[in-house]
Amino acid sequence: MSLNRSESPQTFEFLLVSSFNSGNLAALLAKDQEAPRIRARAAPFGQVMQVLLQPASELWGKKTHGAVIWASPESVSPGYRRLLESEEVEPEELMHEVDEFCSGIKAIQGRVKHVFVPSWAVGPFENRLGLLDMDLRHGLSLALMRMNLRLVEGL
Repeated sequence: MSLNRSESPQTFEFLLVSSFNSGNLAALLAKDQEAPRIRARAAPFGQVMQVLLQPASELWGKKTHGAVIWASPESVSPGYRRLLESEEVEPEELMHEVDEFCSGIKAIQGRVKHVFVPSWAVGPFENRLGLLDMDLRHGLSLALMRMNLRLVEGL
């Protein structure tokens, strides 16, 4: 798409809410000069639920078009964090924690037009259990499959 010099490219304001430092992603997005342009701001990292549950916060300005909610599963789910530590976790506990995360995301409804939520994946260095990775109370892979499905259903 080419623009006349008299036209300015449309710019979308996005808020990056993450469990890690997303400042580098915001800077990278700002470098793209192609239309549409994205101006991204990073919320304080590690405060995903705090930011989501304060939809009246100044972070959610009137000009914010969208949000990227990018949280690691262990930052959203204490149960999943315990799975990483090789503890047994009841599947219902994980589902309840995903439901709470979905409720937090739904709290920003009406504040932004677009919300992007990346799905979760088992990292290459996490404790893998071979066939037991699909065990109902111990397996990381099965837990994340179920958590991702619940996330999709909840949103």
